[in-house]
Amino acid sequence: MPTPDIVGLSLCAISIGLVLSVAINRHLAFSTLRYLGLTRQPEFPSVWETAFQLSERQLGEYVVVELDDERRMLAAVVGVSPFDSNGHLCLQRCQWLPTVPDGDTIPISGWYLVPINRIRSVHFLPSGIESDV
Repeated sequence: MPTPDIVGLSLCAISIGLVLSVAINRHLAFSTLRYLGLTRQPEFPSVWETAFQLSERQLGEYVVVELDDERRMLAAVVGVSPFDSNGHLCLQRCQWLPTVPDGDTIPISGWYLVPINRIRSVHFLPSGIESDV
């Protein structure tokens, strides 16, 4: 029969591990440290990643990306590299949006990697709107 100390210490260690994993996975660690004034470090390594993570939490995964050559595409964001100036945006379920009012969208199969320095703007769409575009 295990002693009460072993059971108590094991339950305490498991509880601490669960609390820490929830705090880190839900990004509560940095927000708590910023609230206490102990750091100014953002949750994510780049402005791009911060914008995409927060928008996915609050809105949805779909965006309209406008490129520097004025083409636009609707896509779901897979990921963004942590480098602000020379990173890439990884997209899936992409389609080129029409350049004329009554034009058709053109689907793109597979994944699409866009250099961040070629992006003019990103419009974050609410969940469910991707079927309306």
